Amino acid sequence: MNYQLYVTGGLDGSQFDDTNGIRDGRNKERPSLNDPAISGRIDIYPFKESDLRLGLSSYAGGLNNGNKGEDPGISGDILILSTDFSWRIRNLILNGAIAHESIDGAYEIGDGTAEEIFGWYLEAGLSLMPEGWKSGKLKEADLIPFIRYDDYDTQYSMPGGVEKNPDGDRSEVTVGLNAPLTPQFVLKADYRFNDAGDSLNFGAGFVF
Repeated sequence: MNYQLYVTGGLDGSQFDDTNGIRDGRNKERPSLNDPAISGRIDIYPFKESDLRLGLSSYAGGLNNGNKGEDPGISGDILILSTDFSWRIRNLILNGAIAHESIDGAYEIGDGTAEEIFGWYLEAGLSLMPEGWKSGKLKEADLIPFIRYDDYDTQYSMPGGVEKNPDGDRSEVTVGLNAPLTPQFVLKADYRFNDAGDSLNFGAGFVF
């Protein structure tokens, strides 16, 4: 079992809305500790001879955190609870997560902010890198085509008297390819089919 605990800058509730949910509440330039948050997670590996991992995580904090230390004048709190898993069975790689958010003060925030947001996803991938290609700097590289299904609703439960925006209830199917060239660096490409319109995406990720 592994565990982590953090005290971090909180979210800016004044930026919440009906379709993006809490996404725009992240302080993009200078995070604020005016109304900080506590987050933590536990990862459990239940079987010695299995690559199964089960995770539990939570986030709790205030919403009065403006960019560069500004005071948006928002009262209220948010609680996020999530569970996730990853499991590798030979060349098959499975991942999934479920998350639920409760927002206290959603009615006062306005902009169609929901009292509850809910979502989940499942993803399956196949490790296809031939062993003969794994040498030198690519000895830990892989090629992983995958498919993922996401379902999320930023209007899951509304404050009394606030009408639900049906555009907040969405789902999408993603097909793509992950190419982790080293344990710290990955190239990514995917195509997403969703209710708002399809999209082609390219990206790179690294751990530092």
